[in-house]
Amino acid sequence: MGEKSIGNHGRVTLVGFGPGDPDLLTIKGYKTLEHADVIFYDDLTNESFLSQFEADKIYVGKRNGRHSHDQSEINELLYQSAALGNDVVRLKGGDPMLFSHGREEVDFLRSRGVDVDIVPGVSSGNALASLLQIPLTHRGVARSVAMVLGHSDKLQTPDADTLLYYMGGSSISRIANSLIASGRNEDTPVAIVTRVSLPTQRAIYSTLGELRYAVFRDTPVLLMVGDVVRFVSESATQVSYDMSIPVVIPDGLDKVDKVLFSSPAEVETFTSLYGADFPKHLLLIANDNATYEKILSI
Repeated sequence: MGEKSIGNHGRVTLVGFGPGDPDLLTIKGYKTLEHADVIFYDDLTNESFLSQFEADKIYVGKRNGRHSHDQSEINELLYQSAALGNDVVRLKGGDPMLFSHGREEVDFLRSRGVDVDIVPGVSSGNALASLLQIPLTHRGVARSVAMVLGHSDKLQTPDADTLLYYMGGSSISRIANSLIASGRNEDTPVAIVTRVSLPTQRAIYSTLGELRYAVFRDTPVLLMVGDVVRFVSESATQVSYDMSIPVVIPDGLDKVDKVLFSSPAEVETFTSLYGADFPKHLLLIANDNATYEKILSI
């Protein structure tokens, strides 16, 4: 296996897996996995892809909103494995140093005498821009970019031309209202993208004004906000279902992107037609707070 660090400890390498498509893993990341004794992996990593490596694989991610281990437990698992002399890989979705507790793991391990390396990964935000062909920056349109945590208690609204909100699906309405309150125009375009780089990747285009009373339940999700989104949004085909004229869609809701509601009664009609387990990919849009609250109660 890989070269051991000085002393009894093995070495820990944090490796960015990228947004999900194994082909976006870097060559260095792949070589590191080949030489690993133990791989601790989380979500956005492909388990079937990992099966080719001889290392022991231990899942330490989060599924269905539940953490398999908290961060302190993960830190200790990494340390204990390295203390046995293993070459350990901590495989993370995206990049290890972006919304990923990377530095926490580095500090914990180094404080206990374990050498740590980091292999960068493709961030979901960068992958989103390239795969959708929406530039993060563009001459005359956008000269600055900010990456923001979407579910923070203290939601930030940076003064940058292009904003990327990570893990913001459950906070879409809050994000939109905060940005409007900070001075953004209601017609500012937004791309809502799920499962970046995977075969099931899906993009829905909207505006801040439309998202003021919106609910979105799919994960993982990234929001791109800014005028650069117009490069794609203005020509994108979007399927909307207006509940003011309710009809039963023969093929169901699989190809629908947005459902529009103008009253709480329309929300009740929708649930009577489709139940409460409708597809998560739908962007549910209300035109007032009462209707929005009704959607939240589904």
